[in-house]
Formats: sequence, C-alpha cells, structure tokens
Amino acid sequence: MNIIFIGNWSINEGLTDATIIPHLKILSGMPIVKEVIFCTIERGNDYIIESKLRIPKITHVPINSKSHFNSMVGSALDFLSYRNQILDIAINHQSELIICRGSPAGSIGYYIHKKSGIPFFVESFEPHADYMLESGVWRKYNLKYIMEKYWEEKQKKYAKGLMPVANNYRQKLVMEGVDASKLYVIPCSVELEEFKYMEEQRLAIRRKLNIEDEITGIYVGKFGGIYYSDEAYKIFYTAFEYFKNNFKLIILTPDNRFQIRNKLIEIGVNKEIFFVGSVSHSEVPSYLSAADFAFSLYRPSRSKKFLSPIKNGEYWANGLPIIMTKGIGDDSKIIDSEGGGETFDFEGNDLIKALQKIQVIIQSGSREETFKEIRGIASRYRNFNIAQKVYKKVYSAYQS
Repeated sequence: MNIIFIGNWSINEGLTDATIIPHLKILSGMPIVKEVIFCTIERGNDYIIESKLRIPKITHVPINSKSHFNSMVGSALDFLSYRNQILDIAINHQSELIICRGSPAGSIGYYIHKKSGIPFFVESFEPHADYMLESGVWRKYNLKYIMEKYWEEKQKKYAKGLMPVANNYRQKLVMEGVDASKLYVIPCSVELEEFKYMEEQRLAIRRKLNIEDEITGIYVGKFGGIYYSDEAYKIFYTAFEYFKNNFKLIILTPDNRFQIRNKLIEIGVNKEIFFVGSVSHSEVPSYLSAADFAFSLYRPSRSKKFLSPIKNGEYWANGLPIIMTKGIGDDSKIIDSEGGGETFDFEGNDLIKALQKIQVIIQSGSREETFKEIRGIASRYRNFNIAQKVYKKVYSAYQS
C-alpha cells in the first residue's frame, strides 16, 4: 500500500520530531506498507533533511511556501498551492491512502479525497478552530476560523477514520452523531526510553546551570495563544515566593528569550535563579532530568478538555510531577485520580495548595524513586504501543 502522510509543520519543528516521526517508524515496520510519501509544510526556504528521516519506505517531500505575503492573502495562496502540489504527488505515486496529522492537515486530505477519491484518515483530530477562538487568536467571524470550522465538519463526515487524542473528545464526537466505529483514540505518545530519567545528565545540567540543592521547576513550551502568557509569569512568581531562596526555574522555549528574561526581571525575579533557553528536542530529556517538577500552562476553556499535551507525556516519562490547570484533556482527571502532579484553578486560590502538594511529592522520596512511580502513568497512557495497536487494527486490515 502506498500512503501519503501530511504534516502541517516544518521538518524542523519539535512537534514533527515528537509526534510524527515515531508514527512514520510504525508505518515503516508494517508489511502491508510499500511506500510513504511524507509531506511537510515549509514556510521558509531553509529546511534540513536530517538523518532521523532515513527510515525505510519513507520519502520526505517538503512543500514550500510560494507566497511572499505575510497576510491573509498570502496564507490563502499558500494553502491553495500546498493542496494542489500534494494532490499531484498523491496521483503520481498512485497513493491508496492519505494520513493527515491534525485537522489543519486534514483539510488538505479532504480536498485530495474529493478530487481523487483516495480515502483519508485524520490523526490527532481536535477542534482546532475552537482552540484558536477560545484562546483569542481568532475571532468568530475571522475567515480562518470559519474555514477551519467548515473543514472540520467535512472531515467528520468524509474521513474513513478519525483519531482524537482524548477520550473526552471521542465521547463528544459520538454525541454529535459521528459513527463510533470509525473513532480510535491515540493520545500524543512519547518514546519512553528516550525521555527516561538520567542521573548522570541531571548532575551535568545542574552543574552547568549552577543548581545545587534547590528545588527546580521546568517549563517547556510557548507563551500566549492556547498557553498562558501574563498568567504564566504570575504562576512562576508564586512559585518563587513559595519556595523562597530554595528554588530555580528552567524555561525551554522557541519564543523570544530576551523578552521572557526581561519579563521575569520586571516582576521581581532575581536573574540568578532562572535559566531561559532553547535546545534541540533530543536535549530536552537531560534538562527534564535536572528538574524536580514541571509546569503545564495551557489556558483552560471548554475545548481544552479535548487536548493531549505532548509535553505532559514527556514530563511523566521522565518521572516529573506536573502542576497544571484543571480541565485539560484526559490528563487533569488522571492527575486527580492517579497522582503524577496536582491541578489548580488559576481563578481560584488553590495555586499555593498545588505547590504544597508538589513539595510533598518531591520530598516523599529520591528523584529516582519519584521517576519509577510517575513513569508508570506515561507507560499506561502515553505509550506508543497504543498507536501501534490502532495502526495494526486499522491500517493492516484496510483495503482501499
């Protein structure tokens, strides 16, 4: 079987590393699969084909932006170009199946399906339009919101299968009338061995960052949009106030590091007790090992209970307890029922209580002992074995 796999991110994006490459490896190992053409959307000209893509049966084809307009018009021209280029590739390679990662990529899959009749599946199917609306990135009458909402409805109707990342969303889709037999939950999983706790790396990074016995929190992610922005700094400051002089903060982000540092200093955080940087995805486990707990700072809203944050899986795989907002995917319920951190309501007054719970977890055992206990949550809920089972059930048995 020849497959087109469509990603909506650059080959250099961390999400491609974390969420797509492992799935390509699963496809590569399936006897029924002959070839996978992996299309990435490159909005710049400086993409790199790295050794990680030297996977049997996988061919990477970058789809480059042809627009010079950083505007709505430019985005529309890019979209039209992307879908037509990928349609040509699908026809030329006699593709029998389209797999899309995320509903924005699913809109391209739907277009190709309507033009060619090739069936399509959408992994990581989420209400992306509602995420952007509720986070204030898009307005209700914004053309991007209207079109994304339209394409999501088409995907619900015409996709051969949908793979939401949370059981919460599967239940909602069934209530909306989507055929339950074509819904398969695949949470955003992690390579457990890649993200395991490493004592040697913990010591090395803590020496590098001049961390001695201080309790260390880490945040890996962006600011704004679906994530907290100004609120995030208030949360960090509360942690500094709670732990006093016995706290260090690590922030790994693709956002402007100078602005983040200045913001922390402006709110009264001593520049000697935090580190803000950007590292490759392969280096993240070492920094996680150096920490004692992690921040997960998604902005809660009605649709956020359908998320499956990849970083939560990486935190748990490293044995880090997570402090996170309530109502985020299946993860908030997992924490409330099984541990692995503590949830809080930013609008309430329970952030201090959450920090107290985190402190109890940290002090209840060594970092190695905490790792062994919390890693079990990642093994149960964020293991790639879940994706492998769905792939075996859906794609191995699939006949076009």
